[in-house]
Amino acid sequence: MQLLNNLSIKQKLIGIIMLTSIISLSVASVGFISINIISSKRSIIRKISTLASTIGINSKAAIIFKDQKSAAETLSALSSEPDIIYACISDINGNLFAEYVSNNQGKGKTDSEQYLKFNKFLKLDSKWSNYMGASYMFHKKHLYMFVSIIFEEEYQGGIYLCTNLETLYSSILWNIIFCTGILSACAVLAYFISIKLQKTISDPVLELSQIMGRVSSDKDYSVRVEPRYPDELGILFEGFNNMLAQIQERDNALLFTHYAVDHMGDMAFWIDSEELIIYVNNAACISLGYTSEELVSKSASIVNPNSNPDAWRAHWNDLTDKQAVTMETILITKTGDTFPVETNFNYVRFKGKEYCCAFLRDVTNRKRIEAQLQQAQKMEAIGTLVGGVAHDLNNILGGLVGYPELLLIDMPPESPMVEPLVQILKSGEKAAAIVQDLLTLARRGVAVEEVVNLNDIINEYLKAPEYEKMIQYHSDVQFKLTIEPDLLNIRGSFFHITKV
Repeated sequence: MQLLNNLSIKQKLIGIIMLTSIISLSVASVGFISINIISSKRSIIRKISTLASTIGINSKAAIIFKDQKSAAETLSALSSEPDIIYACISDINGNLFAEYVSNNQGKGKTDSEQYLKFNKFLKLDSKWSNYMGASYMFHKKHLYMFVSIIFEEEYQGGIYLCTNLETLYSSILWNIIFCTGILSACAVLAYFISIKLQKTISDPVLELSQIMGRVSSDKDYSVRVEPRYPDELGILFEGFNNMLAQIQERDNALLFTHYAVDHMGDMAFWIDSEELIIYVNNAACISLGYTSEELVSKSASIVNPNSNPDAWRAHWNDLTDKQAVTMETILITKTGDTFPVETNFNYVRFKGKEYCCAFLRDVTNRKRIEAQLQQAQKMEAIGTLVGGVAHDLNNILGGLVGYPELLLIDMPPESPMVEPLVQILKSGEKAAAIVQDLLTLARRGVAVEEVVNLNDIINEYLKAPEYEKMIQYHSDVQFKLTIEPDLLNIRGSFFHITKV
């Protein structure tokens, strides 16, 4: 069995089939040969015992009448049996009475020696077997048999036969050779059949092995193996396909998660307990000006100017206690520029190792917007204050503008007070326009819109005291007026345009 462990599945299948076939055929051959040997021995025992009994019956008269010649003639009939090499008849006293020696008997042995050999064997009672009143014993290549001659229930003598078993053993040998030949032929046939049949198992397994190798090398979990048969191999293939489907699903989910984190707008870092960066996404690389290879396996202090071993250890202890920490810090780029970030630190423990998963967001724009919001809130407060003041001034200016108008209604045009009152009215209106500006600032817009002509506004300005005063202050400056007579009207605020 240990030898099979180191073989391929193809060789194992062939070996198992061959071993099973050879063992089965060997057992069958051994059984056949054993039965043949037993049957052949029984057949020759039966034949020799029958022959001995016949000779015994024919020799009774010769022994009773002491006729050795007749007994010898009876024994000479054994010449027709070439396998019987020696036979003899003993009298009632155990003495040699008559004998027969075949021409196939080996030379150099006297008749008395053969007889003494029989007597020696007869004394070995434990080695003799009985068959139909005959005693027999197999010794080396011979069958020894003794049959008693009984007359009127009295022992008269015995017949001894020695049979050569070379013919029997030769037949058995040929049977063994025949069975060995059949066994060898069957083994060869089983070998070729096993080569053909093992493909039904080894080919699908080999295909599965090749697909497994391709999946392992290419990391392509979309590959599937087609089940061929609805057997255990089919179940194995279905299980393999289900496993690949689960791996593919998990791999796609992992790739999606990795892609999402890698392409998210916020910066992402994975940092171990020793402050070494083990992962950084694209947003962090773009914001900091580094490549992923330049940051991975480096200390996080490379991008955090405020970090040092003591500060990191204190931060790590705080993170392990709270599991999640949110704070603002400063990052430094590869070029030395700094920018504020909001950082969410998360403590993660995976397979016995501790990590810090950090998500960072650039808050530069938020800081600027917050500053603008604060400025807007300040301006809102100022506008509210200005609106209140302007409202009070507007109440005061109501009389300053209204009373000159009332006086001008009842005053004749030639009165010398008309011009001063007109100037007071215009000044009041300008003051009202200034108040209107304050109200516009407080309300975030222009309060009054009307149809005006720019030529009229310019001509009106040229008559105003402000223009005359400006000419006096800038006597070295000459003003030239060129206006378009057919200029179209516009919509706007007369007083605001005058300010421009």
